[in-house]
Amino acid sequence: AAEAAEAARAEAEAAERADRAVAERRPLQAAVAEGEEAAAEGRVARAALASELELADSHLEEAHRAAQAWCSQACSLGSQLGPLPGKLSALEAALAAEQRR
Repeated sequence: AAEAAEAARAEAEAAERADRAVAERRPLQAAVAEGEEAAAEGRVARAALASELELADSHLEEAHRAAQAWCSQACSLGSQLGPLPGKLSALEAALAAEQRR
């Protein structure tokens, strides 16, 4: 009987230690779950930023091409007009002559 009582007490102590161990693990498990959730949110945010960066890069390339085209057109127009001071003088003279009529 004493042996049975000792075994029952030992079993109760073991069960109590197991319950404490489970209780101690719960905060750790919650922290792990929070960490996994934060990591998942981080991956989503990183993917969104990568997408935005790709879009911004695309817009920058488009703006660069437009600026190059504008510059090319401006240079072409400039070469067609020749030196502007001479052109402006001729235009002013023509305008003055037109106004005298």
